[in-house]
Amino acid sequence: MERKKIAFFCWESMYSDRVGGLANATTYLAQELAKNNEVHFFTRGDRDFSFNGVHYHTVRPDGGNIVEYCRNMSLAMVNRF
Repeated sequence: MERKKIAFFCWESMYSDRVGGLANATTYLAQELAKNNEVHFFTRGDRDFSFNGVHYHTVRPDGGNIVEYCRNMSLAMVNRF
């Protein structure tokens, strides 16, 4: 089977900023997919790293309110992509 390149965009992971249950779901799914694919995970954090076959690309957004923060985070992740 051909290896695919897969990108995750999520505001949390188990190995960076963690808020709730989404971190577990996305991290475990990324790790499982990385067994046969190239997986890149764009999330919040302070440094890029690779772990369990997943390449983590981090951003540190700012914003005066939640809407501005999420907008800036999304733009930063897309720019990293």
